[in-house]
Amino acid sequence: MSILIEREAAGGGTRIRIRGELVFRNIAEAHAELKESLAELPPAALDLSGVEDLDTSGVQLLIALKQEFARSGRVLRLVEHSPIVLEFFALYGLVGFFGDRIVLKKGEKEKYGFAYGLKRERESL
Repeated sequence: MSILIEREAAGGGTRIRIRGELVFRNIAEAHAELKESLAELPPAALDLSGVEDLDTSGVQLLIALKQEFARSGRVLRLVEHSPIVLEFFALYGLVGFFGDRIVLKKGEKEKYGFAYGLKRERESL
């Protein structure tokens, strides 16, 4: 599977859903489609639930998109992170950089290497 970018209205903004592989062999296509889909949008959400494969070039694209939105004073939220996205964010220590809310299912906290949701537990020690 390559990459599929879908766009839909969601609340007060737009949700862009990525399906497939966000990897080197299709990164130019993904970049062009995402840039076109995200151009001139007010706040937008990038739904990563359909990302089945990811590599460093895909992570770099997500970083570049987030920075581009910030430079133009717009908000881009990354939502519905797939397991492969969470693995890369944990590996590269990017949860804090992106600053988006991550929802984990019960028992998944230990699976990923970031200390998400542990603040309350530390305070009680």
